[in-house]
Amino acid sequence: MVQLPADTPSFTGRQDELALIDRRLSGAVDQPTPVLCVIDGMGGVGKTALAVHAAHRNLRWFPDGCLFLDLHGHSDAVPPVDPLEAIDRLLRALDVPGERIPPGLADRVATYLTALAGKRLLIVLDNAASADQVGPLLPGSPGCGVLITSRKRLVSLDDAEPITIDVLAVQYAVALFEDVAGPERTAGADDAVRELVELCGGLPLAIRIAASRLRHRSAWTVGGLVARLSRQRGGLAEFDDGKRSVSATLTLSYRSLTADQRGMFTLLGLTPGPDIDVFAAAALAGCDWAVADRLLEDLLDAHLLVQRIEGRYEMHDLIRRYSADRAQTDEVTDRSAALNRLFDHWLATAAAAAQVLYPGDPSLNRLHGTPASTVPVLILGLADARTWLDAERVNLVAAAGSAAESGRYALAQNLAAVLRRHLDICGYYADAAAVAGCALSAARATGDRAGEANALNTLAAVDRRLGRYQDSLDHVHEALTIFRAEGDRSGEAAALNDLGNVYWHWGRYPEALRHYRQALAIWRANGDKAGEGTTLSNIGAVCWQRGRHARALRCYHQALALRRTVRDRVGQGETLNNLGLAYERQGDLTLALGALQEALAIHRELGSRANESATLTNLGNVYRGLRRYPESEGHLQRALDIAVDTGNTTLQAEALNCLGDTLRAVKRFDEANTRHTAALELARRTGDQYELAHALDGLAWSREATGRTDEARRLWSEALDVYDALGVPDAEAIRGRLNDLDPAR
Repeated sequence: MVQLPADTPSFTGRQDELALIDRRLSGAVDQPTPVLCVIDGMGGVGKTALAVHAAHRNLRWFPDGCLFLDLHGHSDAVPPVDPLEAIDRLLRALDVPGERIPPGLADRVATYLTALAGKRLLIVLDNAASADQVGPLLPGSPGCGVLITSRKRLVSLDDAEPITIDVLAVQYAVALFEDVAGPERTAGADDAVRELVELCGGLPLAIRIAASRLRHRSAWTVGGLVARLSRQRGGLAEFDDGKRSVSATLTLSYRSLTADQRGMFTLLGLTPGPDIDVFAAAALAGCDWAVADRLLEDLLDAHLLVQRIEGRYEMHDLIRRYSADRAQTDEVTDRSAALNRLFDHWLATAAAAAQVLYPGDPSLNRLHGTPASTVPVLILGLADARTWLDAERVNLVAAAGSAAESGRYALAQNLAAVLRRHLDICGYYADAAAVAGCALSAARATGDRAGEANALNTLAAVDRRLGRYQDSLDHVHEALTIFRAEGDRSGEAAALNDLGNVYWHWGRYPEALRHYRQALAIWRANGDKAGEGTTLSNIGAVCWQRGRHARALRCYHQALALRRTVRDRVGQGETLNNLGLAYERQGDLTLALGALQEALAIHRELGSRANESATLTNLGNVYRGLRRYPESEGHLQRALDIAVDTGNTTLQAEALNCLGDTLRAVKRFDEANTRHTAALELARRTGDQYELAHALDGLAWSREATGRTDEARRLWSEALDVYDALGVPDAEAIRGRLNDLDPAR
């Protein structure tokens, strides 16, 4: 007696889950109690297919056969099968005559257990609504196995092996689509098939529907179907083949929710970001966080939410579409008010975190109003602030985009002000540009000229980090014009400082110094110690680069004192890094090492990745000076990895050149050449003259060491021309090398 439905011919994937079920069922005969496995997951994820496939694989362990019962826990036209009726069906399948089946539940359970005694049966209970529904149907004697499928986690079945299945990995999703659609329909369309299954979110039901529609429409192509699905990103119309529907499947899950659960579910579909924590959900729903926690866990148990990181909840893409559709049609809490509460909570918490991490940041003084939240803002210290901003970064960037699009212009500008420094120092340059772009749109929409200039300044900083110096210069000039027209002296000083930064990277040190001094005068006139500290540190960098070490040290010590006064930890780390450079140039490697290690600790404490990369490079140089070459190489490689990861081309060129210097010191000339060549290409692309000359110098050293003197002479001559134009002391060292090669020079 085997009641199993036919196995799925296109079954794919699920190897780990199948292996677990195989182990459990194959050992059922040796267990003192029946073996239970509960397969749970969202609607359409393939629970029944897995259960049926696993049952067919394991029938040999159950010589008395297999019972299959659909409990209709989530069916449209059929109500859930109650235990009394379910046992009646199972008893009849066990050949118990109808007249011997008692009327009461307790008596039926007893008869059922008696009929199972001594048998080795596999029982598949599909589509269970709850643990209460399946409890009376479980066998009591050993030797039996039970597979249960449910959209909910049946946590009260203590002895069951829980097996939660997720959407298919890409390779299995592709295999399923190609199998159902047919190889002739997918040949030569590998990229389109991958894109299509990603649009389906890896959900087997959606994949099967899409593949089936393609198979039965000879005029369609995979690329055309991708286009259709892309146009339907806001809805689920394409995931319906007349018999199966993703929307209908999800509706069954939705109907099983309580009113409060439905309310939370529909609101979650409105959120602009990919996930949410309990406090944000509480703000969204306008409820206590403990209530929100219970509702989120209920939705998690119903597989309408996913939790990949503890404390954070997200929706499958198709469920999010469905939720958004429900939010538009159901009578729920005012959608605009709900989003306003969520955005207020995010902004208030972000502002609190930024104030802890970056006290004195002038951007925080430019907020439109005072951020407030209906939910407690739990930012207690540096660790909390960093952790929260890192966890919510993608949501906050998405919120800025949503704010700009929906006319919440003050919110877009406030988020830009709050996030500006964090996104910059942590190296999230694409996010920084996106948020600044939203603020720029908002400012222009409202005629806020000061806001427009601030956004332009932020975009200029992003351009500079990415080596787009001309774009940076253009943005700063535009901002400076507006600041001066508006009489905004602080904004003018910030723009002048940023102009100096661009000229510094270009190696145009006199122009950089002129702009820094203009900015410094304004900061001092305004009594702005934070701005004064920043610009003094920059002036010190110009002096250091041009060999004026004593002047550089004075500027750095003044800047460090000011930055400590205003508790600017980011600035302290930057200035300590610069001090380390100055000490190294003077030959005091012990002092250099101490300052750089202190700077590195601050950068890592704050998550300041760009600054961490710069300081690791400088530490690598100090270790090379101490002839601790493995440590030098390790620090420089980590610096390069961070620079590449953040996309900071200036730091990449510097780390590559310094790594080449260390590799050359240990006579690994080919590897050194590779690094210097890469640095040269970057420097030529960005216009960074100092690192361009550094790369030429490094390549010349390697040529000279391997006996290619003519090439070395040519490269050193090129480097000397650049260094002379920059007016830096490095030129004298190269002039000396050329004289050694050609005393008559």
